Amino acid sequence: MSAPALHSGPETLRASFAHYSKQLSPRLQIALLVGAIGTRLYLGQFIWLDLSAFVTWIALWPLVEWFLHLKFMHFRPIQIARRTLDLAVGKRHRRHHFNPWDLSLIPTPAKIYAIGLPIV
Repeated sequence: MSAPALHSGPETLRASFAHYSKQLSPRLQIALLVGAIGTRLYLGQFIWLDLSAFVTWIALWPLVEWFLHLKFMHFRPIQIARRTLDLAVGKRHRRHHFNPWDLSLIPTPAKIYAIGLPIV
């Protein structure tokens, strides 16, 4: 496999935010938040406990992201009966570590959320 060409990253905070906001993770968070608030408003009175649940969610989300990152994106190949199990997302992420400014390698694939969120 030949080495991928090196890319430069976003040069401004605005460009970085624009790239990040197009990714699945922030969109997923916003959709879940809007759904939770909509559900709560539909069910009735908004109370202080609802606010504490929101604050807890915001506080725990980075840990969920870290857990998914650690367990799936840093998954190391393992040998099982003469076969090597190496997750595609792990291969992709190792390429990201080789070239961190290649922004096409950064987004977390949707199937990682589909597998990992129920576990968390």
